[in-house]
Amino acid sequence: MHCGRACLIVCIKSMENKLFTKIYKLYYKPLYLYALSLTHHVQEAEDLTEETFLKAFLTLDSHENIQAWLFLVLKNLFYMKVRKRKRMLDMDAEKIKNIPDPSYFYKEKQEQRLWLYEKIFSMEPLEKNIILLTVTAGLKDEEIAKIVNTSVQNVRVIRYRTKEKLKELAKKEGYIDE
Repeated sequence: MHCGRACLIVCIKSMENKLFTKIYKLYYKPLYLYALSLTHHVQEAEDLTEETFLKAFLTLDSHENIQAWLFLVLKNLFYMKVRKRKRMLDMDAEKIKNIPDPSYFYKEKQEQRLWLYEKIFSMEPLEKNIILLTVTAGLKDEEIAKIVNTSVQNVRVIRYRTKEKLKELAKKEGYIDE
């Protein structure tokens, strides 16, 4: 059964307002940053974050880790939208290449941050997601493993190798001293 946006909002309002407000305030920013890193578009990231809260609260079990669950819902919603878009249109390669200016988040060392941002987004999806979930959300390895559907050990190995790869690239391109 498909329930419209108004129905979902009514369901959320029927929940305990204090709990919802606390969870929303606590997780909105890291979820939004992760959504922005996936979509590269402010409005899409805001919409995705809003949808995540609506969907997650309708399906969340009380014993689950709320933070990990929210990130998993966000990631799944994003990929669902991408698949839907692919069916409707060919993916716009220019959109993927046009990475937003990182000064939106950071004001200092803009050139280095842009370089790092571009390198992260050119990585394999698993490497990119593990780095982004570590940095933007500060999730624990166990939570990241659940979100990306791999073992905790694999998360640690991939993160280590990805960091080493980034360090080598930074040395090679003169961003850090050898």
